[in-house]
Amino acid sequence: MKRFLALVIAAVGVLAAHAQAPEESTHVIVQAHRGYSEVYPENTLIAIEKAFEVGADRVETDLALTQDGHVVLMHDRTVDRTTDGSGRVQFMTLAEVKALDAGAWKGARFAGERVPTLEEALELARGKGELNLEIKVTGSAGSYVAETIRRAVEIVQEHEAHDYVIFSSFDFQALQQVQRLDPELRVLLLDWDAPSAAFDYLDVAIAQGFYGWSPTAQYATPERLQRAEEHGIFVHIGAGPSPRLREFVALGVDGFSANDAKTLVDFLESLGLR
Repeated sequence: MKRFLALVIAAVGVLAAHAQAPEESTHVIVQAHRGYSEVYPENTLIAIEKAFEVGADRVETDLALTQDGHVVLMHDRTVDRTTDGSGRVQFMTLAEVKALDAGAWKGARFAGERVPTLEEALELARGKGELNLEIKVTGSAGSYVAETIRRAVEIVQEHEAHDYVIFSSFDFQALQQVQRLDPELRVLLLDWDAPSAAFDYLDVAIAQGFYGWSPTAQYATPERLQRAEEHGIFVHIGAGPSPRLREFVALGVDGFSANDAKTLVDFLESLGLR
């Protein structure tokens, strides 16, 4: 009888462990938008480094191509907002971009920060976390966008960075180009549009076999999240700390993106979601 009871107790323990496993293994991904941009100058090496230090799994950044064919990290088409210079990146050489101060606008203590190249960002991120490279298309010629993508993919290939890089864009054709150049690269469709009976960008992500999809919180409905999960689509949304995050995770959201990476990491940890 004692042996029988021991076996029953052991079995119950195993079942309990299995029941708890999903809860214990939950790790919601935190993406730092343009690096730890709440505190540090966006799209700089220090913003990327500090994002990983505070626990971000992935850093979102933006790509631009210089006149002499170098890929740099810059959100805007011009350098005006985030440096002490002026002009469009595509009409500047790398040397001209590198001469700019990309930190002082955020605070005197960041003076001297430079605009990074994609190569520098890849080297910094290796072994620390992932990079989400966003392709901007609005306001740029198709040939410029295509060349930016071609060079970025080439650089990722040269650095053998497939396992810690994804490409994202609001333009699904840009992501299709990435796929044509290198089918092994993961691509994620950004989607801020309201779905309709006639068209839903989630259907595009599913049909094209995209790795991921990122809707706004407003349009991350239970029905859409269920469809994404059924097709194995990674889902992340932009959202700061909120009680709704637990609901989103229960519905299948895999990660969240925010400027304040540390606050988001701490909040998710407090919910037991990391």
